[in-house]
Amino acid sequence: CTDADSLTITVLGVLTADAGPDTFVCRGSAFPLTVLINTMGNLTYDWSPAGTLNDAASAMPLATPDSNTVYSVTITDTATGCMGTDQVALSVLDLPLVVAGSSGPICTGESLLLDESGGDALNWQWTGPNGFTSVNNNPVIDAASVVAGDYTVQVTDSSGCSASETINIQFVNGAGVSFEAKFLVNSTACIGDTVRFIEISDTLAAGV
Repeated sequence: CTDADSLTITVLGVLTADAGPDTFVCRGSAFPLTVLINTMGNLTYDWSPAGTLNDAASAMPLATPDSNTVYSVTITDTATGCMGTDQVALSVLDLPLVVAGSSGPICTGESLLLDESGGDALNWQWTGPNGFTSVNNNPVIDAASVVAGDYTVQVTDSSGCSASETINIQFVNGAGVSFEAKFLVNSTACIGDTVRFIEISDTLAAGV
């Protein structure tokens, strides 16, 4: 006696995943991970390591690694059970060094020199009181425009990473105040006498 049967095997297409080329992220910044796939459907995502991701089950999680990290993703088509995997490496770049300085504190009537000397910057953006802005690394503010307050410089390096620092500028005798130097001294002296200078300067309102 003989018998026969048949079985149909359906070959499903391979699910491919492409997490993109290796890249970098500036320290402290979030980087959106993405993955391209060759199919549509009800898909699940599993990214790892999950510790530095905001949502390891998202199609596009935000990564904030503390050090160089290789992220892997597994995508599963829940209708077929087919899976695809890929990985991407994120290198973490240090932020540029910012060293902000100035010629302050200053006296009324003096210009203010600002400077940034960290050595890592490619571009500078200064901001300050009274709408002050400058893209120079060492801007000079003329005496008529100087305002006391906080001045901030943001620097950007050749990789596009940015960092900033703020310095506070004050007038030596307070904003808008100047002084006249006065000394109390004997008008005459003999050879061999000791001459005493006594400083009796008074602060005066600017313009007086």
